[in-house]
Amino acid sequence: MAKVKRPKVQAKSKTLVEKEKSSRRHAITTMLNDIEFDAYNRYCKQFKVKNKSKMMRDMVLSSIWKDYGQNYPTLFDKQELADLVIERR
Repeated sequence: MAKVKRPKVQAKSKTLVEKEKSSRRHAITTMLNDIEFDAYNRYCKQFKVKNKSKMMRDMVLSSIWKDYGQNYPTLFDKQELADLVIERR
């Protein structure tokens, strides 16, 4: 009895649930003046950006996540937290 070669089945990279979570459903439109637009185009040309929307999304969201890391919400304001600290002698 000869062995039958079965085609290799590739593992699915993302499940349907993961695809739904990562799909982008919301659009944001931004207006630029001539100087900003020229700077944006020069940057994209200089660094050979192929996907401008991904580049813009990464830059904006990296700034947002950085800000979240530095200014996270607390239960108390800074002065109340400073008053709670007990100094060691």
